[in-house]
Amino acid sequence: MLGAAQYNGKPSPLFKRRLDHALELYRLGGVKRIIVSGGIGKGDRFSEGGVGKSYLESRGVPAAMVFSERSSRNTVQNLENSRTLLITPLLWSQTMFTLLERWLSRRIWA
Repeated sequence: MLGAAQYNGKPSPLFKRRLDHALELYRLGGVKRIIVSGGIGKGDRFSEGGVGKSYLESRGVPAAMVFSERSSRNTVQNLENSRTLLITPLLWSQTMFTLLERWLSRRIWA
């Protein structure tokens, strides 16, 4: 899933909504593993990927089921860098989908 802003280690409201949606899908069995993407913004101490991983783990998702991408600086890099995690043996032969809002999908594919 794409990251969004985090504030001193806490997800922003938008990021929290995305994380909660991923958490709901995980609990319902709709997804088995989650990739959270997002690097460290200028002036920040925490990466979006790391904050998202910690958030999901603190709500019961096993650490082995949450992967984090922590080096991207923009949405395109979020997708490109997350793709490299898909070569991880745990993720082979898995269906993947991306959680994002309608307005963001228009921006990405424009």
